[in-house]
Amino acid sequence: MSNRTFPKWAATLVLVAAAALTLTACGSDSSSGQESNSEASTAGASTVAAQASAGCSSSTSPELVAWDETKTLNVSGTKRTFTIHLPPQYDGSTPTPLVLNFHGLGSNGGQQMLVSGLTTTADSKNFIAVAPNAVGGSWKLPTDANGAFGEAEYLESLTKYLNKNYCVDTQRVYSMGMSQGSAMTFILACAPNSRIAAFGGVGATFYRSACGKSAPAPIIYFHGTADKVVPINGGKTPNTPVGPAMEAMEGWAKHNKCQGSPSEAADKDITTFSWSECANDANIIYHRITDGGHTWPGADAAIAGFMELRLGKTTQTISATDAIWEFFEQHTLSQRTD
Repeated sequence: MSNRTFPKWAATLVLVAAAALTLTACGSDSSSGQESNSEASTAGASTVAAQASAGCSSSTSPELVAWDETKTLNVSGTKRTFTIHLPPQYDGSTPTPLVLNFHGLGSNGGQQMLVSGLTTTADSKNFIAVAPNAVGGSWKLPTDANGAFGEAEYLESLTKYLNKNYCVDTQRVYSMGMSQGSAMTFILACAPNSRIAAFGGVGATFYRSACGKSAPAPIIYFHGTADKVVPINGGKTPNTPVGPAMEAMEGWAKHNKCQGSPSEAADKDITTFSWSECANDANIIYHRITDGGHTWPGADAAIAGFMELRLGKTTQTISATDAIWEFFEQHTLSQRTD
């Protein structure tokens, strides 16, 4: 979403996000366009000490659950839910990275976990995966510049609950999402005091001047050229007009003080644009998918086949989930905020 087409509610959402969408420290082949900066970034990330949440304390009793579990929070009298997945290595005392996985419009957290296959990656790479649920499948975004952000209290409650009840490495908290969930992730990137270390999105993005107060934001993003739900070159969506994806990525690259034009590499149906030499190692990677629909790259073939009936082609050239995690591994919160 560009400056000229940025939805009216977004400016308010950015301001609210500063207070409500921050995780505080309480208590496939994705190599295209990444090689130039990956070794240095990974080395830097590996030297940053873990920071334990309150849930790592011996005075608490971290909750150990098997596989996926849906949990409920009471938020001002309203039941709000989320799906959580703990990897087999999780022991409740070792600070563990956390990935928030936001679903798209009309979906839910369990479906987003399934489509993205995030739990499989969480098991092999040892991180906690959490998929928040919107009410009725739609995130409550402000309808205009004066509207309230209906998800603020829920996400604040979720943050406190996760930090209190699970052993989270608060240096390594990340956000990713699909479509409207991707837009939520970019709102987190916009927040001036966000405690998220890096961001990944598929099928919806934006940048505007209101994001200028936020720290440089490491971003990896995917968008299909045949996406009819959120057009890659801008246009109408079910909820609001959007601007061109490339324009948004260029906005983030400028925000991150990246030097020069992006490098460009092609692999089958993927064209990758990479901005490196950015402030705080906040590099930008944009995978443009030729003929790709409003789908999750690398989704399981059976799931992809079902989705393609309505949403268009799913590329198998790259796994968005694996590429996003490999990108996340290169970044910690201290790198972003130093």
